[in-house]
Amino acid sequence: MPASVRNAIREHEAAKPKSYPRHVMTGARKYRLMCDIASGDYTWVQLRDRHQYRNVTRFARQHKLEIEDIRNSMVEGAIAECAGLWIAQKAMRVAEYQEIVEAINRKLHELESSGAKWFPVQALKVKAETLRAVAEELGQIPERPKADNSEGPPVDYAIRGIGTDELAARLR
Repeated sequence: MPASVRNAIREHEAAKPKSYPRHVMTGARKYRLMCDIASGDYTWVQLRDRHQYRNVTRFARQHKLEIEDIRNSMVEGAIAECAGLWIAQKAMRVAEYQEIVEAINRKLHELESSGAKWFPVQALKVKAETLRAVAEELGQIPERPKADNSEGPPVDYAIRGIGTDELAARLR
């Protein structure tokens, strides 16, 4: 292996965190642990050491449904793509959007009850964007047709009354 490749690998490995603190459980890390539990290939002690997570038993209880979903989707030991990920399910994504809108509505109601006459623009923008995202998710916003100019001759534009030299001089 060339020295430049070895150095690049060393730099990449040095940049990665050696391990996450026990309290940090990223989505990808949770998913890997759920997949390993679902596979049944490891003991609880091996899972604890492999994932540097102390209470694997409690984790398995908390994520029982996701782990079952992963286990049920396994085909010949391979996990189906996105199995056990709630965000891959349309209804779950829409439910999360709904929670965002409801939280904004609660805050706006609090402001209105306190006598506010103006509402935070950012909250209203987020609400509008969320509602639009749900409409797109449900296919309720038709796609806009895109202009396809690949067929036919190119379009030339002409400005009458002004020569190109005069126009160039005016733009300078």
